[in-house]
Amino acid sequence: MRKTLSYIKQISLFVVMLFAVLSFQNQYDTNAKIKSLFIYNFAKYIEWPSSYKQGDFIIGILGDHPVYKELNNMAQTKKVFDQPIQVIKFSNVNEIQKCHMLIIPRQMTSKISQSKAKIQPYNTLLVTEKIGVGKSSDINFVISENKQKFELNQNNLAKKDLKVSNNLVSLAIAVK
Repeated sequence: MRKTLSYIKQISLFVVMLFAVLSFQNQYDTNAKIKSLFIYNFAKYIEWPSSYKQGDFIIGILGDHPVYKELNNMAQTKKVFDQPIQVIKFSNVNEIQKCHMLIIPRQMTSKISQSKAKIQPYNTLLVTEKIGVGKSSDINFVISENKQKFELNQNNLAKKDLKVSNNLVSLAIAVK
């Protein structure tokens, strides 16, 4: 009888752990989907200089991040204005090249300064996702009141000749 109870407890524990892992994975994918939608909308509500309105709309991502897959899925059916979307994964800072947007995930935050130096000659929107880097980036993902939100640094965008729609500004947390 005790062996049976022990066995049942082990199976129950395994089932609980399995559900915990599956729910974490679903939550993670959901966050990537949400962020990819935000990124797509950032692209639609920012005006790039005329030289950036030709060819593909390039979104670069530094390192591995689930949003890469989501953005690639989106690129199959969506465009930014009339430009097809191309998503490029940069394995390291040295690979970074001209792009419309550069996404730096949380695990690559230590590479922000080096990445900024690589994109400095370009009008590239820098998007990050770590508390406390809002002044370093143009847009920074944050969680506020258990909701996905973003900080927007208009001063940084103005220096890059990127014009931000008032609609996007009204949704953002301002960084000064």
